[in-house]
Amino acid sequence: ITTGYDFVNNDNSPMDDNGHGTHVAGIIASVQNGLGVIGGANKADIMPIKVLNNQGYGYISDVAKGIYYAADNGARVINLSLGTPTDSLTLKAAVDYAVKKGIFIVAAAGNDSGQQCSYPAAYASVICVVATDSYNKLASFSNVGGELAAPGVYNYSTYVGNLYKYMSGTSMATPHVAASVAVVMSFCNDCSTTKVKDILHTTAVDLGAVGQDSIFGYGLVDLVAAIASISPTTVVTEPTTPTTTEPTTTPSTTSMVVAQNISITEPVTNTANRYLPTTEEDITIKFSLEPLSENSTLQKITLSLGNEILFETTSQADEYVIKKEKLDHSQNWVRVTAYFSNGKKTTDSLVLDLTKLKT
Repeated sequence: ITTGYDFVNNDNSPMDDNGHGTHVAGIIASVQNGLGVIGGANKADIMPIKVLNNQGYGYISDVAKGIYYAADNGARVINLSLGTPTDSLTLKAAVDYAVKKGIFIVAAAGNDSGQQCSYPAAYASVICVVATDSYNKLASFSNVGGELAAPGVYNYSTYVGNLYKYMSGTSMATPHVAASVAVVMSFCNDCSTTKVKDILHTTAVDLGAVGQDSIFGYGLVDLVAAIASISPTTVVTEPTTPTTTEPTTTPSTTSMVVAQNISITEPVTNTANRYLPTTEEDITIKFSLEPLSENSTLQKITLSLGNEILFETTSQADEYVIKKEKLDHSQNWVRVTAYFSNGKKTTDSLVLDLTKLKT
């Protein structure tokens, strides 16, 4: 927690006397300590800024002051799990000020059951987040017309009084996206807000009509796919240096170590590095080192599903059949990793996206 401010009581102690802000903050940044829950960006700092009273209401002028404060005190992402049905020049000016400083703003769509995004989420420079349920359907209370979707029904998170609580709302969906933005920015420090948006758009799980639609926007935010799209693992191996010896009548030969990368060759994925099967069935994963080499220093290749290693081989090219019974999630992350004797390794991954089948 960094230094914040309370614009409701005008003091330096922005303590939460409602519970809503604590719940949102937990979804973003609760630490990985083996207790409770883990935030999507669990190494991020939270700048607490209080702009609403203990009943969850307040003035747009205070919200604007909070945005200015965050923008002037080093915030990189602003999460606004709040909204108003009417536009405001005061609010718009504050949002524009922060956006011009390169700050990423994420806001809740609103809980008016099918209405358009409320303000400030309705501004083009702000990501409007709609809420989905555990079946990846639009939550019954959620507004529509957002840019991204995230889980917003019965979310478990931190609460005032050292408690945990289940809460629902687009307010609870918004911090999933804000956390994802924070992690993407940490992997891509030079990325503009436009680039970060593009990464989240192209890697989102398409839930509605193909492409961007009026209900889910670009789809369900997917942090794993977003990071995979900007962090390809490559390996560069230095060639061995031949030793100098006295000339002999028979010239000696030097074996050169070729740099090899692992690639999944089948199944073929879409531009978001996803394979979308049309039926629930066993899926064959084929992979190979590139290029194949007689002088390879390969020790082994492993194939894992999630965090479980399913297969290990010493062949430079191989395949493995993942049984459909193993695919018990809507999205299944497959990763192959090649290990070499010089300590180097290289990986490739894809997502087996069964969202529509499971739904």
